[in-house]
Amino acid sequence: MSNPVSCAVGNLSTSAMKLDHLCRIANNAQTHVSYATRFPKPEVVVAFVDSALSELFEVQFNIVTVPMVHAAGICEYTKLTPEEFGLLGSFLGVVQQRALVLNSELRAEDFEHNATPHCLFSRGREKEDVATIVERLFVCDSCYEFYRCLGLEQETEALKKVIEFVEYQRIDRSLHRRSRAKGTGERT
Repeated sequence: MSNPVSCAVGNLSTSAMKLDHLCRIANNAQTHVSYATRFPKPEVVVAFVDSALSELFEVQFNIVTVPMVHAAGICEYTKLTPEEFGLLGSFLGVVQQRALVLNSELRAEDFEHNATPHCLFSRGREKEDVATIVERLFVCDSCYEFYRCLGLEQETEALKKVIEFVEYQRIDRSLHRRSRAKGTGERT
C-alpha cells in the first residue's frame, strides 16, 4: 500500500461546514487520502467556495473546487450534513485529480458521460438534479472500471468506503430520529 495522498482543505464559502469535522470524518471513512487543514506541500488542495456550479466539483491542476452555494438546500433534501456533502464532492474531485496526475494525456471530455445520469461522476446536469443525484449516492460500474484502468484501484476502493460511510451516517441519523420520535409520540 502506498503512502496516503495529502489533501489540504480550506473553506472560502459562507457555509456552516466545520473543516476539522470534515477532516475527521474523511480520515475515519478511508485511509488512502489524508485530509487536513494544513500540509506543507499538499498533493491536492480542496477549496469550498460560494459559486453556483451545477457540478459537485471542478478540477484544475491540483485544485479541487467544491461549490457550496446550494449545499444547505441539498443537505436538507438529502439528509446529509454539510461536512458529508463536502466530503463527497471533494473526494470525487480528488479521484479525478489523481487520474489527471497519473495520466497526463487525459482531457476534460474523457470524463464526460451521460449514459448513467444518476452517477455522481456524471456531468452537465441542471443544478436541481444535483440533489437527486447526491440523494442516491451511486457511482456506476463504468466509472469504477474507468478509474481502475487508469491505475486508481486504491482511490476507487477509498471512494466506495466514503460512499458507504456517508450512507451509514445518514441511515444512522434517520433511525435515531425515528426512535426519538417514537419515544415522544411524534411523527417523523
